[in-house]
Amino acid sequence: STHYITCAYSDGRNQCYLRDNSGATLHTKYYDAIENFSNTLYRVRKNNYYGAIDTNGKEVIPCVYDALLQQADSALLVKFHGLYGIIDCKENWKLAPQPNRLELV
Repeated sequence: STHYITCAYSDGRNQCYLRDNSGATLHTKYYDAIENFSNTLYRVRKNNYYGAIDTNGKEVIPCVYDALLQQADSALLVKFHGLYGIIDCKENWKLAPQPNRLELV
């Protein structure tokens, strides 16, 4: 189904929501920004930290990461406390955070 993102400035901050094609909001929590990240995930930002919601609006990765950089299959490349690591969609570390920049291939 088709999804779209709406954002409005309210109470001194951006409030963004993911909506379905009928206009219904798919989640109750608002985010500072939402952007398409993959076929199955949207990258979300809240208070300058990043996480992800699925296409149903469910938060699957909480907004605790400096950045969500890349997704390949079920692996996500993240930046966490200035270090780079790889997690799965359940937040299990597949590669512990390290100072070297990584890339999923």
